[in-house]
This record gives sequence, structure tokens and C-alpha cells, in this order.
Amino acid sequence: MKKIIFGGLAVLFGVTGFSFFFGSFLSILVGAVPILLILGGGLAAYLGYTDWQAEKEDAEQSVTYLEDEPEAAQPKAEATEPDTTEAASSKEDAPVSDGETAFKGNPETMVFHSITCNFATGKKCTEEFTTRDAAVKLGYKPCKVCKP
Repeated sequence: MKKIIFGGLAVLFGVTGFSFFFGSFLSILVGAVPILLILGGGLAAYLGYTDWQAEKEDAEQSVTYLEDEPEAAQPKAEATEPDTTEAASSKEDAPVSDGETAFKGNPETMVFHSITCNFATGKKCTEEFTTRDAAVKLGYKPCKVCKP
């Protein structure tokens, strides 16, 4: 009950003071508007800059993850032998029934991902493949993160 009474009194004194000192209020407001505009513009510029930096870092990070390893680092004998880790991989990497999407590819970077990869959910991954061979035949390279 005390809060309601004190709140009502504060409103009463505020309205009374506002009506008596309206000219002073306007002069303070006129002086505060440029300061508020400067602060608001600075804040907007800062937030825009940090968003731009975050987008730039995301783009650099995705390019770093998606680049191919040099062929010299991968012996050619291993390329023809089945990898034991691939045999233990999940069902999404295995060939699926007709028409079911198992891989998604980015036409700009020419990299394809397993549908469970975090990069496959990007808006630029628009190409869909049912098999790994279909993506490779079109010139797509496997993602270095999910290794489809």
C-alpha cells in the first residue's frame, strides 16, 4: 500500500513540476537531443561493425574447413583401399534408397557435406545428392569436417 501512495505522490509532484518548469524541460531536451543522436549513431556503428566482423570470421572459418588437403599428403594407395573409419560411419553416409537426399553441396565452393554436417544446413548448400559418387562426378570435393 505504501508503494502505491508514494508512487501516486511522485506522479503528482512530477506533473506539477513539469507544468511549472516546462520551458526549462524543453531547453534541456534541446540540448540532450544531439547528445542522444551521437550516442545512438555510435552504438549503431559499433553493432554494425561487430556484426560485419562476425560474418567475415564465419566466412573465413568455413573456407578454412572446406579447403582440400594437398594430394601429396594423401598417399594414393590409401585412396583405393577402404578406410576402417568409413565402415564404422553412420547410416547417412551409406547409399540410400532412390530419391532420398544423403549429401548437400555448395555450388560456390564446390564442396559437399553429409546431411548431418553443420555446414550442410547453410543457405548456400542448395545442391542435393543421393550418393557420394554423384557429387564427385560433378566435381564436388568432400568436406574436411564431416568427411562424407
